Amino acid sequence: MDNNNNSIHHEEDHHHLDSNNYKQILLSFNKITIISIIAIILSLVIAIIGIIAFAAALIAVSVVNSNKIDKNSNLQNNNLTITVDYESQLQNKPLLFHISDKTKFSVGLGNIQNLYNMLQNDSPYITIISNSDAVSEYFNNATIPTMKMAVDNYRTQIKCCRIALTKYLISSGKCVNDNATINLCVDQVIVNEMPKFVTVVPSGIVYINANYAKFRYIKP
Repeated sequence: MDNNNNSIHHEEDHHHLDSNNYKQILLSFNKITIISIIAIILSLVIAIIGIIAFAAALIAVSVVNSNKIDKNSNLQNNNLTITVDYESQLQNKPLLFHISDKTKFSVGLGNIQNLYNMLQNDSPYITIISNSDAVSEYFNNATIPTMKMAVDNYRTQIKCCRIALTKYLISSGKCVNDNATINLCVDQVIVNEMPKFVTVVPSGIVYINANYAKFRYIKP
């Protein structure tokens, strides 16, 4: 009888142990499963973040390249517009060359010749206005032929400031600074010594200011 009881108790204890082991195994399995699921979710989140970051980088590169293309396109279009506008205005609006330095006279004449060679019959009409010491070039035999060529061939007219001319004639000794005779002396020099194709205006600066809107102003 006691043996039977012991056997029954032993079986119950064994059954109890099996039940506990099963619960522990099941609990461990659940923990591993939960950890695995969390790890998988984290991996998916990291992967999604990586994909989003990669896509954002591609978009950023695309935007930068697009901006570069648009910028280059705008620069090319602007340059084209400026070029066309510049040439059309050269053809339609006269140029005013303001020369106040005698060393720049030959430069200005060279510019006029080059401009005409480039545009030919589309070359604009040009006016040279000189003042300061540049007026001395009207008495320079080396420069006068080039002036004459510009007048005859390059649609150019030449004007001289009388105030600057008077100062030059006084400083060069051609006229005496005498209120009674200075104007007569200047008139005689203009008629007898200056090139016939040069027109004398009362003031170079006043002429420029009065006609500025009519011309494209250039100062060599």
